[in-house]
Amino acid sequence: MSEEQKLFWKIYEEFCSTKYILENTENIINEYLTKTNRNIIDIGCGQSSYILDFHNKKKHNLFACDNDEYQINALKRRIKEINSDNKIEYSTNSFPNDDFKGIIFDTVILNNILHFFDIGQIHFFIKSVEKQIQKNSLILINVHSKTHKNFGDYSYFKYYFDKKELETLFGYNNYDWVMLKTIDRKLTNFETEIQKEWIKRYCENNGVLDKKTIENKQKIYLKNNEIHQIELLVRKK
Repeated sequence: MSEEQKLFWKIYEEFCSTKYILENTENIINEYLTKTNRNIIDIGCGQSSYILDFHNKKKHNLFACDNDEYQINALKRRIKEINSDNKIEYSTNSFPNDDFKGIIFDTVILNNILHFFDIGQIHFFIKSVEKQIQKNSLILINVHSKTHKNFGDYSYFKYYFDKKELETLFGYNNYDWVMLKTIDRKLTNFETEIQKEWIKRYCENNGVLDKKTIENKQKIYLKNNEIHQIELLVRKK
């Protein structure tokens, strides 16, 4: 993760309390879980709202995987705020790894991670995931849609998706499609304030202190403040 991205997540941690995340998390997976004590992994978890929500509500075996140590430590800080006896295992090694070798997962969360890979890497990664799931395992996928690339500079993303690409990765012969949702929306006022603070501190860290210059950079960056995503939940046949 770049220093620029680390700065964003530091600000995110400052602005978004664990209480706020728990109160505003829409965890669609909860509707489709058939039992407790499931092995649930969030790959590329960051400060995962899903792990926090599962830890807060039900008895599960939770696994958090992110190759950025800052994000794992931030998640651990949030976990300490929740009174729960759920078991959580952490890994800062990229998946698949020896930390979680041999574990079969009932639920896999791939939230905003696949668009950081090119298409060849994505296919390889999904095959690695499939080696550690079983029949009826759930996979939640959140990705940026092809529309998203038209809004702002997202050069650090390597791939954008439409339904056809997802059908190739999670074909109907191998998966039941449980839920598919297209998300097209503007940033909320709260999200916009986080972005503004990020741009402000980034400028200041790079010696740009003039208020009008910073405001102009914020205006340019947030000109197309839209999010375009596809959310898919599948169940392994």
